[in-house]
Amino acid sequence: MKRKKTKADEVSEAVSKFPTKNKEGFTDNEIKQLCEMFKIEEKKLNTALGTNTVIMIDGEIITYHCDVEKALICCVEHRDMNALEWD
Repeated sequence: MKRKKTKADEVSEAVSKFPTKNKEGFTDNEIKQLCEMFKIEEKKLNTALGTNTVIMIDGEIITYHCDVEKALICCVEHRDMNALEWD
């Protein structure tokens, strides 16, 4: 029996297939595009991201794929990140 695709599955797929400018992660503009795709307010996503590690490439803040994915999943599931998800 085939498992039904969840919102979390959709988020994971979108994050993994998103054509990011940098292989390391997402620019702010790319994160905005994902928010629009999943109809999530940027403020909510930023709250879900919380304090996370980022890098700078050519003066742009880059957020790692795994952090964006976890925050988006929390938003679409209307929940906070649990201790095991936070790194």
